[in-house]
Amino acid sequence: MSHIQPLSVIRKSHVEKVMRHAKGDLEEASQILGVAVEELRQFLIANDMYAVQDSSGPLATFEEE
Repeated sequence: MSHIQPLSVIRKSHVEKVMRHAKGDLEEASQILGVAVEELRQFLIANDMYAVQDSSGPLATFEEE
């Protein structure tokens, strides 16, 4: 039987993939995801995703206000 993950894990994984696709561009990622830039920014902060990076660089680059 396959492992079924909670929605919160799937959501975080999907946002991470979109952010990598958008190369950290919040405007582009928010358009792909269909959410406001500020909503995406708050999601990234709440999930400590703004600091996640790999060899291609950070998931997102923005200044916290």
